[in-house]
Amino acid sequence: MSGPACSRARPERRGSGAPRRSGTPGVDRLRVWLCELVLAGDDDPMIPSVNARVMARLIPDAQLHLYRGGHLALVTEAHELAPVVHAFVD
Repeated sequence: MSGPACSRARPERRGSGAPRRSGTPGVDRLRVWLCELVLAGDDDPMIPSVNARVMARLIPDAQLHLYRGGHLALVTEAHELAPVVHAFVD
């Protein structure tokens, strides 16, 4: 889930291939990063919470929120998770 833009811009990391050009001066060297909220249930039989932990470590500036419950808690426990999402987006 993407949230507001993070407060900083980072130099774009490029691989060994040809550089990508946006055609806009100044944009070719900087990229705006979005903060990411990673939500995961601690008792999810479909996607173990370790996956969310790894994802949060690999995404720059990601925030991890583990909630009690499984895969469907985003639907069944929306009243508990809505404030987490609202606080992140706000």
